[in-house]
Amino acid sequence: MALTFASLTTDDTQGKLKAYVGEGEITKDKINIYGAWGVAHIPKLQELLHFICKNGYEHHVAINRSQVARVLQKAFSNYLGIDVYWHT
Repeated sequence: MALTFASLTTDDTQGKLKAYVGEGEITKDKINIYGAWGVAHIPKLQELLHFICKNGYEHHVAINRSQVARVLQKAFSNYLGIDVYWHT
């Protein structure tokens, strides 16, 4: 099942908003843990995690069960003037 992830945060030293978006898929893998959970496949995940850590982003994201990263990137960038990293 398709998914889009996004994170929007503040860059306190620059006084502005920044974001990252990307796409992947929810897998059917089962895990035995308590609470809400899900397993996702994100292409080039290690590259994304390196970017997140290097640029001071949080690793928590919002997800949507569709592929709309392009729409989010355009809306954040063009209409709100936010710097956006699009993980492709």
